[in-house]
Amino acid sequence: MKTFFIRLPRPLVFAIIILIALTSLLTLHYYLLDKDSAEALAPALFGKSVVIDPGHGGWDPGVKGATGSREADVNLEIALKLAEYCRESGAVVTMIRESDIALADTKAVDMAARVDIASQMAADIFISVHCNSYPGQRGAQVFYEKGNEQGKALAEAIQNSIRTNLDNTDRKALVHADAYLLHQIDGAAVICETGFLSNKEEEALLKDNAYQWEMAWAIFTGMVDYLSYEQTVSGGNT
Repeated sequence: MKTFFIRLPRPLVFAIIILIALTSLLTLHYYLLDKDSAEALAPALFGKSVVIDPGHGGWDPGVKGATGSREADVNLEIALKLAEYCRESGAVVTMIRESDIALADTKAVDMAARVDIASQMAADIFISVHCNSYPGQRGAQVFYEKGNEQGKALAEAIQNSIRTNLDNTDRKALVHADAYLLHQIDGAAVICETGFLSNKEEEALLKDNAYQWEMAWAIFTGMVDYLSYEQTVSGGNT
């Protein structure tokens, strides 16, 4: 049995090595560099109970994207990245789900279970991650419960952070007309619709790993902004 070797020109070998190195650096950028940044922001989130809810899952896929993507999958990817940033900052993170599962066989029981987890963990911050769907629309939108001042402050901080960090939306935080989770969870609770899967361009972004890290970072820094402000106005006793 003969073994054949292909001898590549030395400049091509060097070019391949450089390409592999650059690819590795770009892949690690959002995890390693922003991981260090997350650690630097630790005082604001350290010890806080953060409950992250990747919306839908299992038999409930959520909305379907323009090219067939499942909302439940995108929600989970962004939520897992957000959880990583929060853990690196010293927060106590509870994920409602970490795989493609539902919490119950019916929507009503599933939603009630999510509320129960937030209550059991005495969440300082509750964030439900979702994607939107509506023809002709794009841009992340953060919602809060009417009359919930903590929820409003958190929603505005995250919306402002997304607008500043991603620079692809002019939307403002809004009251949600009818959201069971926000009705049932007190304090700093929001629903973050990270974009419109019905928009083909935005769907492509939301499915992109690097963009998911950027979105997670924008949500994370909004959380830090909210907590930093709360600690300032309360004299550090939140």
